[in-house]
This record gives sequence, structure tokens and C-alpha cells, in this order.
Amino acid sequence: MSSTTTRFDHCLAALTGRERQVLDHLLAGKTSKEIAKELAISPRTAEAHRRNLLSKLGVGSAKELLCLSASSGEEK
Repeated sequence: MSSTTTRFDHCLAALTGRERQVLDHLLAGKTSKEIAKELAISPRTAEAHRRNLLSKLGVGSAKELLCLSASSGEEK
């Protein structure tokens, strides 16, 4: 197991259940508005969860998240 995978797994464990749901939708390529609709939350709440999970995972954008996910084998 590489250090990137270990770090990513450790960071995933720090996510709340809702942040993990948002992460799964982000990895599936959905927008915050689509995520909000599917999870029955407001778009602002979806954005807040998105910001929090990106911060916890140490990335600045969804694109960086996808790269990190792909390198760790977490990609859907």
C-alpha cells in the first residue's frame, strides 16, 4: 500500500457520513446542485459539505480530488 493510499484512507475515515455521500456523488461527476437534489438538501448545504470534505482531504478542487482518488484506487 502506497503512502498516498494510506493518507487518502486515513482522510476518508475523518469524513462524516453525509460528507462521504457527497464525496461519492462528486466522484460520479455530479454537480453540487445535482447532489443537493439527490440528497434532499439545499444547494448551499451541499456546497458546505463539499468544501469541508475537500479541506479534510487536503485538496483545493474537485479535479484534484479525482486525481487523488484515481492514484489511491478509490475511483468509481
